[in-house]
Order: sequence, then structure tokens, then C-alpha cells
Amino acid sequence: MSDRSISELIRLDCDGELDQAQAGQLQRHLEAHPEDRTLVESERRLRERVGVVMTAACPSAPADLAERIQHRLETDKAEVEAEPAGFSFARWLQGPRRANVFAVAASLFVVAGAVLVGILGTPIDDQPTRVGQAVEAAASVAGEHVATTASDGAMITYSSLGEAQRLMEDHLDAALTVFDLGDVGYEFVGAMECDVPHCERGCHFLYRRQDRRPGLVSLHIVPDYGQFDLSEGQPFKDELPLDSTLFPKTSGCPQDVIMFSDGKLVFLVVMCVSEDVMDVVWAMQGQLRHTNGDAP
Repeated sequence: MSDRSISELIRLDCDGELDQAQAGQLQRHLEAHPEDRTLVESERRLRERVGVVMTAACPSAPADLAERIQHRLETDKAEVEAEPAGFSFARWLQGPRRANVFAVAASLFVVAGAVLVGILGTPIDDQPTRVGQAVEAAASVAGEHVATTASDGAMITYSSLGEAQRLMEDHLDAALTVFDLGDVGYEFVGAMECDVPHCERGCHFLYRRQDRRPGLVSLHIVPDYGQFDLSEGQPFKDELPLDSTLFPKTSGCPQDVIMFSDGKLVFLVVMCVSEDVMDVVWAMQGQLRHTNGDAP
């Protein structure tokens, strides 16, 4: 199915206009391509955002506005049906989807006094990310890191390095680099499956200081299908091999989080010991580039 076709089905679904055959087609596509579920969520959030903007822009729309728009549409339809055969611009506008689009555009313009595109933003075809998703993911993995630290790693499922790599690769459906952090003072503890907002699947690798002093590294890994906008955070250390973003500790995010991507997977790093962050992230990215053939 083409990107245009799936985008249209998602719009129809969010509008409640899918027929039974189309609903089955969309369901089969999402089962085969679960990463596209983020597009459905983005389209629904877009409608929520429009509702908020419209409410703020004009909290007291005329009570009869909906009736006036409906009356105008019915009048236009009657005029089209009365036209003689042959092409006409009015008849072209009559199609259900086109009528819906122009009705929405007219409503937004009347109520908000703004251009439609200015309110809606970029269509989902061109907007794979949603504002705030990266921040939300960072806060979630920081919270899991704190919980894991409090339990001293008791939440870990797979303690064997080989088993963790094999099972987590199956879970992510992607090849994994299991990082060796021995040169920077950390040893592998274990791994487990985890939930990261806006991701269908994810895994959590845990490392502990080799000298057994307090201090853990949590590494969350999720597939990269463009769901996170790294510009939402702060640039972190220009000298790193891969562009990296810092999501600093806040009231809603209990630890600093470093996020970066190799184009296939997104890596979210949370650490107890702040002075070790640069060494650990540098080691991870160096091993990634070596594995991917980007560095000697």
C-alpha cells in the first residue's frame, strides 16, 4: 500500500468514514506495519489540537453556525444536481471528501479568522513527529531508571549477555550492538523488555559500576521510525560521533536523559553518576559506528 493510500485511510478512520472493507484493509496494514500506528495517533492528536486551538480562538461561536454551514452545503448540493451534464467546478466540489474538506476550511476560517494550514500544520504525510513525544519518552525512561535503581536491578529479566542479545533482537526485530562498557568502568547486568511512549516495543539494558560502588546506567532502545524530534531537547556535546540531545532533569523527569539515533534505533541513556555520562555515551557511539562500518 502506498504512503498516500495509508494516509488517506487513516484520515477516513479518524473522521469515522471508513466502510467495512476499508477498515479491514487498514487493520491488515497496521498488523503488518505496526510502526504506522504512530501516524494514527498523530492524526488523532492533530484533531485534538485543532479543537483546543479553535476553543481558545473563539470560545463563543454563534449558536446557529453549524446550521448555517449545513444549510449552505445543502444549497450548494441542490444547485449542483440541477446543473446540466458536463464538467463544472461546482460539481467537482460535490464529492463527499472534497465537500468535507471545504466545509471544514470554511468553518475554521469563519470561526477562527485564520488560514487553515496555519492552524493544522503539516499534513501527516510530511509530519512524522509530534511535538512533545521525545520529552514524554525521556521522562518515562528516567522514571523507569529510578525504579530500577531503587530495586538494585531486581526488575531485570535476562542476566545472560548472549540470551539478552538474542531475545531483545527478536523483540525489536533488529540487530543489536550490546555495548561493552568495561573500558569506562561499567559491566553488563541484564536486560528486559520495556514500554516507551510512542513506541510499539522497546528494551532496557542495565550496567553497573565494576567496582560495585553505587551507580547504574540504563540504556533504553527502541526502533527509529521518526517518532522523536531531537530538537525538543538541548544539543549535547558537539564532539560526539552522533548528534545527541540532552533532556534535562525537571519536575516531571527525575534524571537527565541523553537521546541519539543511528538511523535504525533510538538510544536513550540515563545514568546515576553524571561525571561518567560523556565517557559512557562516547563509548556507545564509537562501538555503534564501528559495528555499522562508519569508523575503523
